Amino acid sequence: MTGVRDVAQGLKDYEAWATDTRPRIGWGLPFFDSRTNGGLARQESCLLIASSNAGKTSIALNVIRVNPDVPVVVFSIEMAWRMLTARLVAQETGQSTTQLEQDLKNGVPNPGFQQVMDKFPLLLCDDTAGVTLKQADETFQDATQRLQESPRLVVWDFAERIGGSGLMTKAESMDRLFIKLQDWTANHDTASLILHQRGMNDPGWMPVGLNDGRYGGHQYVDYVVGAYAPRLDPSLSAVEREAVKEEVFLQLLKSRAGTEHPSGVRHRLDSRTMRLSEWHQQVWSQSYVNKFPNMEVNNV
Repeated sequence: MTGVRDVAQGLKDYEAWATDTRPRIGWGLPFFDSRTNGGLARQESCLLIASSNAGKTSIALNVIRVNPDVPVVVFSIEMAWRMLTARLVAQETGQSTTQLEQDLKNGVPNPGFQQVMDKFPLLLCDDTAGVTLKQADETFQDATQRLQESPRLVVWDFAERIGGSGLMTKAESMDRLFIKLQDWTANHDTASLILHQRGMNDPGWMPVGLNDGRYGGHQYVDYVVGAYAPRLDPSLSAVEREAVKEEVFLQLLKSRAGTEHPSGVRHRLDSRTMRLSEWHQQVWSQSYVNKFPNMEVNNV
């Protein structure tokens, strides 16, 4: 319904939204779920900002992995779908993608393939390069027909590769794109997780700021999450890098619930399988503490 509405109509809409029987899209991590009333609700969008190689795609796959009963469409604009499915098998089975590929070359059958196919029957992907929002409309409709229900989550990997903006400067283009993505999400009554590249000159091993997203665009979404990985620091020695190779910090930079955590919460991104989990190791790398003595390392 469009046009002017009174308070009663607004509250009726709010009641329907708050009592929606469809589950929110949680991350399986207290860092996000406890600060968002359980995760993304329908018509909400979340922007994930991180540098290249910090783990954006792996983080998104982990969100998918903990929601196997949720119909999902992935627009994998950067990476071929075959590579994403291999990563999903790695996360599920604990095997590295290197081992998966080697087994295939040697003719070794892998039951993990069938395991993933059975567990994620509601997961679909469109890996068209430079997909436009108009093409995304068609994909969403096709997915709805195939699944017999509308996708509850749409993952965009990644925003800068979405085609058809046709706008002015890069910054203006990204601003307009995120407005359109927010509208697209609401119009399709779904939730969106949008991966966004950090600025080229922003250090991927230090906390993300709201202005760090490449070409901007952050202000038009419901939630903004930043991710940074200490291992990306080029000044680390080989020993220091090995000590922090599985550490990734997640920051909630913007939240409709008003419960941000801008300094970040340490998590573990398994270096073999890229499975994301809470950080349970209590001993912080002393060499890294010496290098960044003021960095917060609390896990709360």
